[in-house]
Amino acid sequence: MKILVWFQYIGTEFSGFQIQNSERTVSGEIEKSLIKIFGSPVKVYGSARTDAGAHAICHPIAFEVPEHFQIQK
Repeated sequence: MKILVWFQYIGTEFSGFQIQNSERTVSGEIEKSLIKIFGSPVKVYGSARTDAGAHAICHPIAFEVPEHFQIQK
C-alpha cells in the first residue's frame, strides 16, 4: 500500500529535503520516524527537493507501507 502525505515544516535546522551524508535532512528525519513506526526501513519520495534552510507549507511525500505491516483482507 502506498501512502501520500503532505508535510509542513520549518527548514532552518535542515540541510534540505533529500538525504545527504553526515547532514540532517527532512527526508532523513521522516525515514527515522517511519523505522520506529514500522520496524523496518522505509524509503521516502518527495515531490521536490529544497535547499538548506527552506520552509514548506504543503510538501507532498509518498512511501510504501512494508508488507508485514499491511492489513490482510
